[in-house]
Amino acid sequence: MWEGLSSPDNMQQTIKQKVSISGTGVHTGSNSTLTLHPAPADTGIVFTTHVIASPDLSGRSNLPAKVASAIEFEHGVTLGNKDTRIMTCEHLLSALYGLGIDNCICELKGEEVPALDGSALPFVQLINKVGITTQEKPKLYTEIKEPILISHQGRFIMGIPDKDFRISMFIDYNHKWLKPQYTSFKITPKTYKSEIASARTYTFIEWLKKLKDKNLIKGGTLENAIIITPEGPVNTLRYKDEFVRHKILDLIGDLCLLGTSIKGHIFAIKPGHRLNYEFVKKLIDLCA
Repeated sequence: MWEGLSSPDNMQQTIKQKVSISGTGVHTGSNSTLTLHPAPADTGIVFTTHVIASPDLSGRSNLPAKVASAIEFEHGVTLGNKDTRIMTCEHLLSALYGLGIDNCICELKGEEVPALDGSALPFVQLINKVGITTQEKPKLYTEIKEPILISHQGRFIMGIPDKDFRISMFIDYNHKWLKPQYTSFKITPKTYKSEIASARTYTFIEWLKKLKDKNLIKGGTLENAIIITPEGPVNTLRYKDEFVRHKILDLIGDLCLLGTSIKGHIFAIKPGHRLNYEFVKKLIDLCA
């Protein structure tokens, strides 16, 4: 891990002022309110279920958005400790990471981050309402200096050195309608906002009963998820390859658990939240 050069593009960032949004959790079906607060340099991304009283978080029960806080990975990422549990945080984390925000306090009144439209776009729009400000400390970077590979049952994530942050993604569900998809992007705030943030989460119609049997998707609707049938999606797509773009969105959210910005090219084949988490852990071990 190293500090970036002291240029405007390599300085830490936070939001300019607090801003809130409310909605329903896709799995719990319960309403919650999320308030994003500016945070001092070197704070990182921190969740709290308490009202913020001081900018240094003193005397509060807080949950850093780091790999050590991740406790569940089935159909979303849950962060938790003995006091706090935050479900389905990956789209919010993706928006923060994709926009280059290093420091933010995420106050949640509820147990699950609102699903909103099933993408990261509402969070991007929320942040755009108040703006982003540069801070007086250099960004912290994790740099991939040698090839890193992790795999499990035909799923792979590999990282190789690159002066930029890039993600290349391939998915294949062996599905009658959804054919294999591949895409690749250099991840910058501009490309994140225009090409990735609006890609929505999705599921297959034949998976719905299994998800309901697990007591999940209580808040799932066609307004916050794409439903894919053997004949095609029920919803109107935003991109022909919206599905692979959403997998990039999810991976960016999981990479936020690094706690630093990243330099490297990541190739992923059919990844999921658990494999993303294992890759982040390996990256931390090798680059520490």
